[in-house]
Amino acid sequence: MSEMIGEFPALHQTIVAERDIYLTHTLRQATRCVEAPPHGQKVPGVVVGVVGMGHVPGIEKNWEKELNISEIMSVAPPSRFGWVLKTVFKGVLMGIVGRFCVGMEENTMGLALSQSPLEQLPFDNQALKKLPLDPAKTRALSLLGVGGDEVLNDPQGPEYLSGSKVMPGSEPAAHCYCGHQFGHLLFGEVKVPPEQNPELLVENPSGRWEIQVKGAGLTPYSRQADGRKVLRSSIREFLCSEAMFFLGVPTTRAGSVVTSDSMVLRDIYYRGRPRHERCSVVLRIAPTFLRFGSFEIFKQVDEFTGRRGPSYGLDEIRGQMMDYVIEMFYPEIQKNFSDRVERNVAFFREVVLRTARLVAQWQCVGFAMEF
Repeated sequence: MSEMIGEFPALHQTIVAERDIYLTHTLRQATRCVEAPPHGQKVPGVVVGVVGMGHVPGIEKNWEKELNISEIMSVAPPSRFGWVLKTVFKGVLMGIVGRFCVGMEENTMGLALSQSPLEQLPFDNQALKKLPLDPAKTRALSLLGVGGDEVLNDPQGPEYLSGSKVMPGSEPAAHCYCGHQFGHLLFGEVKVPPEQNPELLVENPSGRWEIQVKGAGLTPYSRQADGRKVLRSSIREFLCSEAMFFLGVPTTRAGSVVTSDSMVLRDIYYRGRPRHERCSVVLRIAPTFLRFGSFEIFKQVDEFTGRRGPSYGLDEIRGQMMDYVIEMFYPEIQKNFSDRVERNVAFFREVVLRTARLVAQWQCVGFAMEF
């Protein structure tokens, strides 16, 4: 860093010094005091900032200074020399392009007959012809027996995939669950197409796929928000879901992303600067969307918070859910244990094993799940 300061002071000013000022300003903004309900007391924000080693001395130096952030956030007007240089460059570039076009016209026949040496390699692909190949993994929508291009060209596709229009035969319902996440709109279950690859059904013995639209709006179980997703988070979820599948990690599949002209207000970095973003809906596919939180609605009173699940005490419903999950998705356990208690213990043991294996697979590919 010291060598850069000595040999390239202007470069150091732009790349290092101005960034030091910006990082200092941003970190100080993030550590402003915030109100802590319910008493409205001001408490200091606690922030962990991860910055490059080369910026640490500059941040420490600027921390107590009055910073003029507007200076580095604006671009100086171009000088006359810059305008002349830009004009000359445009003229030279146009001359080169013109000469190239003339050369192309003069040598059209020669260029048409020329061929890259890489286009003349004598491929015969014998290995691919004579050895067995893994079947290509397909898009998520093929789980439902439809093709992506087929849906893409369907004029009613966006309405059905976004939940704006109910698919014939489906029964929309809101899924109540607790814990770390909240309810989304469910569409129903689609029977597995007869020609579906058996490998896709190894962990889905139910013979059907459940469809869910995420971000379709409020449900009776939504928290105090609008139930909407925005395009950036929808794209992120779609890509991560499909990437995990193709990496061999069990996951829900993402069938589609539909965006619209509807807008919602979001504060992306939680800095008090909200802006409008497009609403989007992700269609997800899985054997079931029942999860840990589906059973947490029966949670007894928490000794620390005093809160309990909304369905606490409804043991009959909890038993029905347990029976359904084991019968539909763990048929071997249902078959091998006639005693209900032993069956439930075996189910719990299998869930613990699968969860541990899943988390290990997450770690193998560097995936982190928020809790």
